[in-house]
Formats: sequence, C-alpha cells, structure tokens
Amino acid sequence: MPSTCSAVLGIAGPKEPLTTSAASDTKSDPFGIVFKMFPRRVIAGMICFSAFFGVAIGLGTWLPNIMTAKGFTITKSLTYTFGMTLAVPCASLFMMYALDKFGRKITSVCAFIGAGHHGDRVRQRRQRHAIAGGGLRS
Repeated sequence: MPSTCSAVLGIAGPKEPLTTSAASDTKSDPFGIVFKMFPRRVIAGMICFSAFFGVAIGLGTWLPNIMTAKGFTITKSLTYTFGMTLAVPCASLFMMYALDKFGRKITSVCAFIGAGHHGDRVRQRRQRHAIAGGGLRS
C-alpha cells in the first residue's frame, strides 16, 4: 500500500534527495525570535494587516446596502461586490508577479501612487452611473 498521497495518485517523487539547506529552519525562526529582533516591524505589520482586513470585510459586507441606498438594484450591487471579491486573487497574483519582476521598493511606490490617484478620482465622482465604474459618490 503506497504511503503518500502522490504515490496513490501515481505521481512520481523527486529524482534527487531533498535538502533543507536552502529552506528556512522553523525551529530557529519562530515568532518569538522574529518579534525580539524586529518588534516594531512585526507590530506595524499586524496593525496594517488588521486595518486592511477590517476595511475589506466591512466594505464587502456593507457595500450592497450602501449601493442600494444610492439607487442601485440589489442585483447590480451584488454584482459589483462579486467583482470586488474576484479582484482579490487577481490582485494577489499580479502583486506576486510585480514583486518578483520589479522588486519591493518600486512596487510599493507605484502601488502608493496608484492608490492615491484612484482615491482622488473616486472623490471627484458626481454622477450616479460613475459609482459602479469608479467608486462611491462623495
């Protein structure tokens, strides 16, 4: 009886023996050691992640009600929310590509400038039909 899932599926294992020299050693790199070495960075990362996640979940939950109050049908508002939800994996894939191709600094600077530009365009929206195209009316 095969012992691994890949053997059950008929997938061949690696040809050469696996090494751990290039991989991270989880016993020497637990959260406590990283937190001791970089407490500010870890706390800042936790705050940023919690804030982003809270905004994303809150907006995704309240957006259909907000759009319905602005005059959209529930179908259109749910479609827009579905599009936002679908954008998450696409954005993650693009971010992985951009980080790999261009690096952290240029990717973060471009993302910051792009977010500011988009925020300004959303702020300038006045027509109801522009809400679905670019954001909520101010």
